[in-house]
Amino acid sequence: MTRLIALGLVQFVARTSAAQSLRVTRGDTTRAAAQVMPARDPWNAWVFSVSLSGSTDGEQAYKSQNMNSRFSASRVTEGWKTNFNFSYSYRGNVVTVQEYDSTGAVATEERYENRLRDWNAELGQVMSLTDHWSLGGSVDVASQVFRNQDLRVEAAGIEYNLFPYSQATRRELVVRYAAGVVGYRYADTTIFDKIRETLPRHFVEIEYRTREPWGSASVTAQHRNFLSDATKRTTEINAGFNVRLFRGFSARHRVGGGRPPRRRFAGAVNEHGHRRAAVPVRPLYAALA
Repeated sequence: MTRLIALGLVQFVARTSAAQSLRVTRGDTTRAAAQVMPARDPWNAWVFSVSLSGSTDGEQAYKSQNMNSRFSASRVTEGWKTNFNFSYSYRGNVVTVQEYDSTGAVATEERYENRLRDWNAELGQVMSLTDHWSLGGSVDVASQVFRNQDLRVEAAGIEYNLFPYSQATRRELVVRYAAGVVGYRYADTTIFDKIRETLPRHFVEIEYRTREPWGSASVTAQHRNFLSDATKRTTEINAGFNVRLFRGFSARHRVGGGRPPRRRFAGAVNEHGHRRAAVPVRPLYAALA
């Protein structure tokens, strides 16, 4: 307030004899500008995440091991949004089946092993058209033994964000629609006598995602089906959250469900033409994933 009053009196002082000793100076604007300049980002807007989890249990006749790993990288700027995700999972089970004779001694013993190794890599690129509309595409490459998929490649659309695009790093409520093709290369010949095929497919997805100082949370609902046969479809609802523990570390939990019975079979067949399972637990399905 004092500074403003002094500035207002300058015009009157200039008309008096004291004007000869009057000096008007300007503050250091360089320092003021430096205070409003954004801090330098050594990561150039990239955000990276690495997660690893696992478990093991067993007894005399049964042993089980599970391992899941995930790496993600994302970058959001005023005009572009880039996402990359890679995941790898391993599941191993060993079951020992014993038969006993009349005396209680082990007569026969058989050992069954089931080992599944799956991986998935996804790259998505989205270009902002307006403050809410975006156009982009994605490529998903995966290998999933349980679904009899030795290799799956798919390309995808358009999305609308209820919140302004400038808030995409903090919160999103997005509706996505995409149409493309899915190429399957199966590990074994399917019950339809297929070793590979390419099918048209589309999907619609609704996703809410938020990032706060305490961590992040997301909810996703997705419906997919083949354009060539609408009866072959799948619907999923997934949710998860990360709670920040301390710098660089967080606790993560995810839940999912709502998928109806799979409509597309891709179980393998043996040399006699009978359907067989590559693992001893249950038949293989391709599903719509």
